[in-house]
Amino acid sequence: MAADPLDSRRSASLGRLIARINMAISADLAALSDLDRTLSPAQKQALIQVEVAGSRVTDLANRLGISKQAASKLVQELEARGIVERRPDPTDRRSSLIVFTRAGLTIVEDTVAYFEKLEQALASVIGSERLCELKRSLSDVAGAIDPEGF
Repeated sequence: MAADPLDSRRSASLGRLIARINMAISADLAALSDLDRTLSPAQKQALIQVEVAGSRVTDLANRLGISKQAASKLVQELEARGIVERRPDPTDRRSSLIVFTRAGLTIVEDTVAYFEKLEQALASVIGSERLCELKRSLSDVAGAIDPEGF
């Protein structure tokens, strides 16, 4: 059976390429940790947005594009799993900061190490110069699509 022209367009689209890469990375990360398999996509997105120095729930909500109440619920779920905790904000006594627990920092460190190894592997395939170009281009695309992004 001949391939439909729409399938050819789909397979070459940026969205399909990004989805393919995302699926492969998600599978790799799930293999690294049992925890990754049990986190919801929303919880994973929240973890990506929390800064190591700490983040306010309001800032997390804004970054995720959700209500403060929904962000607070995500934080409660992550707190129950021992990944983050709330601490008083030293700059505003009315507010608290969401910070990683030791277990949460281990997840962040393992994830960063995974991506560093992935970049080394990609550099061996496409070369360091092309990898740097790719990262610059993706940064430009991310900035164009999400100028307020993290």
